[in-house]
Amino acid sequence: MFVVLAPDYPSPENPSVNAFVHSRILSYKQQGTEVAAFVVTGAGGKTQYEYDGVPVYRGSPEDFARFAAETKTAFAAVHFIDENMIRALELVEKPMPVFIFVHGAEALYWYERIFPGMLRSPRLLAGFVKGAFYGVYRIRTIRRFLAETRHTCRFITVSEWMKEKAVKNWRCSGASADWEIIPNIVSEERFPYREKAPEMRLRFLTSRSFDAGKYANDLTVKIILALRSHPRFAEMHFTIYGKGRLFQSTLAPLRSLENVEIHERFVNAAEIARLHAENGVFLCPTRQDAQGVSMCEAMSSGLVPVTLYNTAIPEYLPEDERLVCRSLDDMIALTRRLVDEPETFRTLSGLCSRFIREKCGAENTTERERKLFLGM
Repeated sequence: MFVVLAPDYPSPENPSVNAFVHSRILSYKQQGTEVAAFVVTGAGGKTQYEYDGVPVYRGSPEDFARFAAETKTAFAAVHFIDENMIRALELVEKPMPVFIFVHGAEALYWYERIFPGMLRSPRLLAGFVKGAFYGVYRIRTIRRFLAETRHTCRFITVSEWMKEKAVKNWRCSGASADWEIIPNIVSEERFPYREKAPEMRLRFLTSRSFDAGKYANDLTVKIILALRSHPRFAEMHFTIYGKGRLFQSTLAPLRSLENVEIHERFVNAAEIARLHAENGVFLCPTRQDAQGVSMCEAMSSGLVPVTLYNTAIPEYLPEDERLVCRSLDDMIALTRRLVDEPETFRTLSGLCSRFIREKCGAENTTERERKLFLGM
């Protein structure tokens, strides 16, 4: 048996939190591996529930250490490592393999995460300063743990870009033996490819968080406004889903447009799959991404992504110059080209789906992870 540690886990009350961790565990279970999830909290008193057949535990670092001893846990996989998890692992007396998944927030300094809109009010500034101090503390805590731990640590991350950042900031080994680049899984069953009819190139979808400027939703708005000069703009339809503190202010310029449909809420996987089937282009500009899972899911379903070619995004797009957008003007030009050239839209739709299903399918993601774990 092995345990996956995470700062939070899906439940009936909150099914979306860290859903990608749950998807991984379900895949491990389908492949015949016994696994449980443990949410390490600051408070004591272990509790347990089951979610989609996965046993989920919550408890303090001390609770985890007792749990690991009682269940004879063979190894642990850690997502979003923090001081509670580090304390939990330090309390486990028997050395064991620990696989640390690196996602981004836990490995980046504050100056690498400054985006538009973060400092626009005293409250936001205070929150940023607090988060900056905590981020420095967490990175230093991780460095100390990696230097002193009795456990054997290996690292898994989703992109070369993220690996380079973590190696530098954590001051840990960049040796290939210590690292695996494994994407987050994108389920072909959940997001199947369906050939897009030509008219689908006029239907645009975006589903994003509006909590931070890193998601570049302001650029999505500028793309839509720029398309108003296109002769077929009245035939276009834009569907926007999302939620966050920047939602209302960011989307205000679009409120008067009749062909823009705005929904202030998040959507579950089943709804996302339905929306993918109803649209042909996925608007997903970004200022920083370690992978861009929502973009990858849309690509699997056959949507053509319109995004910025930065951070890890080049690793998750097929090699086709038509998809490379290095500026807002490039993204506007790509959307216009997709509208004007049905054959380009059809070709890129199929290309993106094939590429991402091969890169992010089970064989290259959770199956690789499982083999890595079992070959420890």
